[in-house]
Amino acid sequence: MFLAIVQVAKGSSPDKVIDILSTINADVVVLPENWISRVVSEEELAEIFSRMPKFPILVPGAFYVKNNNVVKSKAYVLKNGTVTDFCEKIFPSHAVGESLRVSAGDKLCITEHGWLKVGVLICVDLVYPELARFYSARGVNLLLNPANITRDRVSLWRSLAVARAFENHMYVAFVNNVRAVYPDGREVDGGSSVTSPNGVIVEEMGGEEGFKLAELHKEEVDYAKARRKYVDDVKRLSYSSLRL
Repeated sequence: MFLAIVQVAKGSSPDKVIDILSTINADVVVLPENWISRVVSEEELAEIFSRMPKFPILVPGAFYVKNNNVVKSKAYVLKNGTVTDFCEKIFPSHAVGESLRVSAGDKLCITEHGWLKVGVLICVDLVYPELARFYSARGVNLLLNPANITRDRVSLWRSLAVARAFENHMYVAFVNNVRAVYPDGREVDGGSSVTSPNGVIVEEMGGEEGFKLAELHKEEVDYAKARRKYVDDVKRLSYSSLRL
């Protein structure tokens, strides 16, 4: 199986993004968070998605979507060009004031393709190990993390991805924008990565636009599960049996 992580400049036009996607041949494709930087409607997104190339699984980023005067951060899953599911950001960021204007979500999603079970956590939700464990307990072995992370935090984010991958026996793909700036002046400059279930960064990008392919191997997942059994251990854990 091949995964494509795609870096684009924040504020890119849909046509530009579609041009990049048209050069990709992969089973799973994922774009960053908020490459469309404004609030959008589901109708507008549907029109954009309808023009994108078809892949077995495409997560075309995460977006601020307004419905009934409520704004949430949402990532949609397309299978062969059709929207089949979506997830929401569960914990909008307090640090950058996102939680003041974006409502907390309550919807996650799992999509299957061959031996892959794919889940999505949007940006800061990767910080919460409980959410990744929610997925791994349900068999997810590829976690996609569309994000918008500043240059000074990319090394931290890669470390989080390594930890989530290792503790949950899953591949983790962190996908970032390029050429973006936070309100406080910090720059966003790529640095996307793919980490194996055995805690190894197998592919990474610099500050360039474009994409990189990562080959995913079921044997890596099977080895991690059989050797370490972290997820099985936690499934058996009863908090009531622990002592203080």
